[in-house]
Amino acid sequence: MSKIPFLFILFLFLQGCTMESDADFIYNSEEKIVIKDIPYGKASRQKLNAFLPAGRKEDTRVIILIHGGGWQAGDKNDFNLFASMFAESGIASFAINYRYASVPNHIGYKEILEDLNLAISCIRDSSLKFTFNPENICLLGHSAGGHLALLYAYRNN
Repeated sequence: MSKIPFLFILFLFLQGCTMESDADFIYNSEEKIVIKDIPYGKASRQKLNAFLPAGRKEDTRVIILIHGGGWQAGDKNDFNLFASMFAESGIASFAINYRYASVPNHIGYKEILEDLNLAISCIRDSSLKFTFNPENICLLGHSAGGHLALLYAYRNN
């Protein structure tokens, strides 16, 4: 058996969120799709889960879910049930992780907001591939995630 298909799949996996190697590939918009642990940055926590509804169109709305945890706990998977429910309702949803706040690692609210910015850019950049409206995005968070959503929206109009 040839090792070429295995190496190609490994290459795609290592490319990260932009997935430049499969830029021409468009996921079937008629199917519900769930993709977990899509990297949007280089840090281990900079990952997101995508829950894409069946029957997506270019005007499909998007919701980005931001976990709580006092900036030092929580996980994107806490929102899997809600993200799946949004997808069942026809809304593309993305649950994101961000780097935890840490004095020794010099990660504060500005760095966490930069994580949100990177995740949102990654999501918007994948709008053609996943079929949704990159300009109709809602941020929703729980506890610290709600604070981050509000702070991000306030700072970025």
